[in-house]
Amino acid sequence: LEQLEQDIAARDWKDSTRDIAPLQKAADAIEIQTDGKTVAQV
Repeated sequence: LEQLEQDIAARDWKDSTRDIAPLQKAADAIEIQTDGKTVAQV
């Protein structure tokens, strides 16, 4: 599980820092905090 978390973090960093079309949140995106909530609550 730890290796998977590291792989995902590395992928996300590469995607968000690339020179061409970096991954970023849309200007009109709505961010919803789901920490501590169940799937049914979300």
